[in-house]
Parts: sequence; structure tokens; C-alpha cells
Amino acid sequence: MGTPDGGEGLKILTVASGAIALIIAISGGLFALDKTYTRDTSFLAFTQQYYSDRLEDQYQRVIERIWSTEDLLKREPENRFLQNRMRELNFQKQRLEKLLEDRRK
Repeated sequence: MGTPDGGEGLKILTVASGAIALIIAISGGLFALDKTYTRDTSFLAFTQQYYSDRLEDQYQRVIERIWSTEDLLKREPENRFLQNRMRELNFQKQRLEKLLEDRRK
């Protein structure tokens, strides 16, 4: 049994409180690590999605500009400015298609 001065009970209490403190410290460290990692991966995913959405928007705007330029070229087929604009828009379209294709891989 225990000693009348309570030495054994104090020892058990000290070991138990040490074990609880260790569990709390490990749990706190794991929680902090998880929060940091989750925040970074969430931010990375958000950034990638934002960039993909921006590319899609740019691509759609270029397509709309190509259509409007094609309509103008039907009325003025010899207009050099419109021909150059059409060439530039097609180049932009190809570049954006390549970027979108790379993002989807």
C-alpha cells in the first residue's frame, strides 16, 4: 500500500500530469502543423483555380474579338488593319489554347 506521507501518490500524480502535458504538447504541435499545411495547400489550390479561370476568361474574350473582327472583315475584306488584328488574335488564341492545355495536364 501507500506510505502515510503520500510519496507514492505524489509520484503517480507527477507521472500522470507529465503524460497529460506530453499528450497536449504533441496534439498542439500536430494541430499547428496541420493548420499550416492545410492553409498553404488551400491557398495553392485557390491560386491555381484563379489562374485557370483567368485564362478561360481571356480565351473567351479573344474568341469574341475574333468573331467581331471576322464580321468586320466580311464588310471590308481589304482592310489591312483588320487583317493584322485578325492575325494577332489568332496568335493569342493559339497561345491561350496551349496554356489551357498545359494547365489541364
